[in-house]
Amino acid sequence: MRVIKTKNQKKFDTLVQQVKDDEFNDMLLLIKDAVDEAALRQGIEDMLRKKGPGRPPNHPADLEKAVLMQQYFCVSNRVSGKLKAENYPRYTLNET
Repeated sequence: MRVIKTKNQKKFDTLVQQVKDDEFNDMLLLIKDAVDEAALRQGIEDMLRKKGPGRPPNHPADLEKAVLMQQYFCVSNRVSGKLKAENYPRYTLNET
């Protein structure tokens, strides 16, 4: 059975999708801002200036952002490992 949507139903569906998109964008911005602020308070930039063995190859704040986004979107490690940031330029971790 095929359901035919009225004009108002289509407008409503469009509005619901826009709200979902805005929620995702707001959550990603919240994660970014909160982690950046926490990294600034903890002095992570000073730690990264030191060179030598045992230093992390990736910025710890970026790793934390990735973990929080994984939890928010309910994505497993295996699935997220296959994703590449360059495929999603709108959702980059660092502003350029």
